[in-house]
Amino acid sequence: RKIKRAGMDYIEHVSFIRHRSWEAFMEAKQKHDPDARLILLTTKTSVDYRDFAFSSHDMLMVGRESSGVPEAVMQ
Repeated sequence: RKIKRAGMDYIEHVSFIRHRSWEAFMEAKQKHDPDARLILLTTKTSVDYRDFAFSSHDMLMVGRESSGVPEAVMQ
């Protein structure tokens, strides 16, 4: 329910899987598409998303609204 609310009108255009850990996610990414780029959507960047060249194979990641993603994930 929370994901659907956060996705607003865009949720029907994406697919998502919730993994039990960061390590499990990275393993799944390697098996699925090792060359896919992982794009972190963050306010802590100098690149505006409108100026970024997204690809259809990109994986977009967001963190918690209150705290973002953990530092280890950001690295």
